[in-house]
Amino acid sequence: RLVTVIEILSPVNKLRDGAIEYAEKRLALLGTSVHLLEIDLLRRGQRLLFESDPPPADYYVYLSRFTNRPYTDVWPIRLRDRLPTVPVPLLPPDPDVLLDLQRAVDACYDLVHYERLLDYTVPPPPPPLSEADATWLAEKVANYAIANPALLPEE
Repeated sequence: RLVTVIEILSPVNKLRDGAIEYAEKRLALLGTSVHLLEIDLLRRGQRLLFESDPPPADYYVYLSRFTNRPYTDVWPIRLRDRLPTVPVPLLPPDPDVLLDLQRAVDACYDLVHYERLLDYTVPPPPPPLSEADATWLAEKVANYAIANPALLPEE
């Protein structure tokens, strides 16, 4: 029995026709007795719509428990924040399982070796970062370059 759907939003889910398709899929899921955990780690594209806007943030995690609809738990995440640990609902009487998103992303990063695949010297994709976040990012990249010079592209 399907208990919880975990959806990691992608650019396809948030842009153009893909956003419409995802909205339809989401609406269908919200009409069932399935919990929906949505992880939005993209700064661009259409955000999920609610009656009231969540606090401003770069990223969000949303949990819609079928037992608590129409209410949704929201975790706003700023660029510089550690990703949260969020509950994944199971069937009663079992308690929620905790999902440490930061550990999951770190494990994926280490497994795929993104440090070798991504060029951190190019500007980040739109939308533009705030001045404070751009400064923070530049410092992180500079410190990374000092610690790992062989992994950055040669000039």
